[in-house]
Amino acid sequence: MAQQPTVEPGLAKLRATMPAGLRERSWFWGLGITALALLFYGLTLFWVLRSSTIQEILFIGVLNGFAAGLLFVVGHDATHGIMVPGRAANAVIGRLVFLPSFHPYAAWVHSHNIMHHGYTNLRGGDPTFVPFSPSEWVKLPVWRRALERFYRSPLGVGWFYTATVWWPWEIWPTGERLRQTTKAGPYQADRGLVVLGAVLMIWLQLRFGAPVGAWNGGISLPLSRLLLGIAWPFATVMWFIGVVTYQQHTHPRSFWFGSREDWTIFRSQICGTVEQTWNVRVNRLLMNVGHHHAHHVDPRIPLYRLAHAQAGLRRAHGEHMPHLHARWSEYVTLWRSCQLYDYASHQWLSFDGKARTEPRTLSGLIRAAREEA
Repeated sequence: MAQQPTVEPGLAKLRATMPAGLRERSWFWGLGITALALLFYGLTLFWVLRSSTIQEILFIGVLNGFAAGLLFVVGHDATHGIMVPGRAANAVIGRLVFLPSFHPYAAWVHSHNIMHHGYTNLRGGDPTFVPFSPSEWVKLPVWRRALERFYRSPLGVGWFYTATVWWPWEIWPTGERLRQTTKAGPYQADRGLVVLGAVLMIWLQLRFGAPVGAWNGGISLPLSRLLLGIAWPFATVMWFIGVVTYQQHTHPRSFWFGSREDWTIFRSQICGTVEQTWNVRVNRLLMNVGHHHAHHVDPRIPLYRLAHAQAGLRRAHGEHMPHLHARWSEYVTLWRSCQLYDYASHQWLSFDGKARTEPRTLSGLIRAAREEA
């Protein structure tokens, strides 16, 4: 008998592996999660304002930055229109919770919803953490190589996100990038809202911030409050966003693509995206951000229903889904292996050009899936 032709699963087949009814948005869960995240942020902000020693404010500033990161996760769902029922309500929530991390709502809609989701792991389309090829690497000046080495390190990934995503895509897009961003919504108004939020934050620190005892007579009170009360939590939230988003698409088993001809839904959303798992409590605390395949396959599923969707995908396609466990050894392997990417052989390489993974072919990417009659 002749073998039937084979195809990669498309979106319809991928979504069919997940339980039905998961797109339902809930006022109870959406507002409840948003309120808890806002409460956590408000409490840590108050603590930052009342802290009077460097040690205390540094510690609480990390918690405040982490709280801003959780609000960012809420805002991410709001930009997809799925945190609560209703487009207008999501827009209001998204703009509010994006303020602590200084992200304009319309800019994120363009760079994330349109560019990242529309061209996931495609060089020239996806704006997020695109790896250099070996041929590109050798042409870089020494200073840019040093910067890339820093970017792709546990401490540098926050700067990586800030310099290559936040500033050029969210805060200061130019040329065609600005034109497309403006088409996605009222960008200039949203950027103005972020500026007002920053002004409010500065006023709160200068008006209500306690003197930082160890710096009395040294660095002035205004400067110490701005550095410790605003810059430090901001660096923390940028690091949080950078680490999470970097690891969502960087893994020794993840695929990146150099041309539109090589790129498909299955290859990018299943084989290019990475699942991150911690224990159940940490997963819930981080609002299921690790269940990233399910989000990419169907961005209309709210974060509070992602676990069930991810489980369905895992049962059907788990062998093709890169998976990062919360183990130190796996993190070390990721940072050491995923530095350069050969888009022809689909290998990850180190900065010195040594292959860290085996060559892979797109024809052998998945097991043959029988085409439905």
